[in-house]
Amino acid sequence: MWIKTNRQALIELRIREGLSQRQLAKRIGCSGVTICQIESGERNPSPRMAKRIAEALGVTFSAVFSTVMEENFFAVDGHNSNQSACNSNTKAS
Repeated sequence: MWIKTNRQALIELRIREGLSQRQLAKRIGCSGVTICQIESGERNPSPRMAKRIAEALGVTFSAVFSTVMEENFFAVDGHNSNQSACNSNTKAS
């Protein structure tokens, strides 16, 4: 399972509450960079973090997030795409 963020709704709700990214982050116990990454789509929140964000904004989970059940979400040709990216920085001998 992974969390899909309605990025526009998240931004609008945060602004409606009069919160900066840093202020929202402080309310839920993470960094402002994390909120920025979630809003920009660079990062998906964990289910627990998504719940804390919704609570901090005074809305239901489904007002901002949805869950997606998809097996092998990160699989690319049988390989984990994150693993491949990490290994690409290794120098050849």
